[in-house]
Amino acid sequence: MEEREISLIDLLVEILLRWRMFLLWMVVGAVLLGGFSYVRFSNTIQQQQAETKKTEQAPEEWLTEEEMRNVNYVVAYENAYLSKEEYFAESLFMKMDSNHISMGEATIVIEAQDRQDSCDIEKIYEGIVRSSELFARIAKELDIEAAGVEEMISLRGSGQELAGVNSFRLVVMDSEEGRCQIMLEEVIAFLEEKQPDVESAYGEHGLIVADKSFGVVSNAVVADKQQKVLNDIATMKRVLSEEKEKLSDTELRYYGLLTSDESIEEEPDSETVDAPGISVKYIILGMGMAAFLYAFILFMIYIFTARIRSTDNLQELYNIPQLGMIPADKNHKKIGGFIDRWILSLRNHNKREFTEEEALELASVAIKMSAGKETLGEICLIGCGLKERSLDACEKIKTQLEDENIRVYILNNVLYDAQAMGELEKMKGAVLVEGVGSTLYQEIVEELKILNRQGIKVLGGILVE
Repeated sequence: MEEREISLIDLLVEILLRWRMFLLWMVVGAVLLGGFSYVRFSNTIQQQQAETKKTEQAPEEWLTEEEMRNVNYVVAYENAYLSKEEYFAESLFMKMDSNHISMGEATIVIEAQDRQDSCDIEKIYEGIVRSSELFARIAKELDIEAAGVEEMISLRGSGQELAGVNSFRLVVMDSEEGRCQIMLEEVIAFLEEKQPDVESAYGEHGLIVADKSFGVVSNAVVADKQQKVLNDIATMKRVLSEEKEKLSDTELRYYGLLTSDESIEEEPDSETVDAPGISVKYIILGMGMAAFLYAFILFMIYIFTARIRSTDNLQELYNIPQLGMIPADKNHKKIGGFIDRWILSLRNHNKREFTEEEALELASVAIKMSAGKETLGEICLIGCGLKERSLDACEKIKTQLEDENIRVYILNNVLYDAQAMGELEKMKGAVLVEGVGSTLYQEIVEELKILNRQGIKVLGGILVE
């Protein structure tokens, strides 16, 4: 037996001829995936309802004390981090160029009759310099945030005695020289305005401003403070990220409630939940997957089939003449039969098509000619598993040949029926009649071996669809 070749056109025809089964598979696939989408959607709705119900409960009902502490710690730490970031972004002190700072200085001397009184009064004025009232006044005058003024005003040499009197050094810093001068003058003016109140409480004293100066300097202390804030922000960001990763799903849900704009004590608005439905996308996907799977199964069956096909040629496979091909009855009415005929026309393109009667007559003539050439007066028609159509074809051929005075014997299942095999002993010539889709390739090989051992002339073969 020679190797079989695979015809792509024949493969395509074999697949397309099962279009009815394709429709059935597509319906099944649509139902299965459609049902899957319904169940999936139903489960999703149930989960949403469960989550909604759980969210409506007070956090204490679905969180342990430890979980609440963990979340509260993360929220507090995040607030501190955001405050530090906001401070760095908004603070005038953080925006200063440490290599180009406008600085104003003035020495404030306190003169009183008693040295101890001078020391006490000096402390009062130092407190006035650090007061929020002064910061608010300067902020209003310069149109800046009051919280940023505190860092721009500092004191040096507190409690220092200068020529027997107490004094302190007033220092102001800003990125702009003009604003620095205004700030220093405002501080001095504020101290002078407060002098009468201080005198009424602590006695008469002198408030002298000495050594007032302005300049542009480079300040390493400012650079260090700015860098320290940047380092703190980076560290806090890293720690915050690590702490968030430690939170469980339940803790993250509570964290979301705490950090959202909505109050966790307010009842959430009732949401309308859609009724479970079937996804059209899943239906189309199911149809496509089912059709692909069925086509793949048909492909594998075609590739690995061990049974004779209608496109096989006995001459090429077994070196015996192919005396005929009996086609299937195309007059058999089926739903969509015109589609089957169109598909079969792809296989029979550029070939002459015969009816069943014409094919039987041609096969009978071919057998008669082969028998006459071998001077045989009787022959046998043999096959394996001859069924209704094959047996019917054999009977019709027998009738036509016997009209031509050729005796015909029909032997079915010669490989498996001992009686049929025994009758081969008296035969001189044989014609193989094989059913398409039912006879195995190997069975034809075994039949040919038996005929060869018995010295029976093989006139050829006929395929019956």
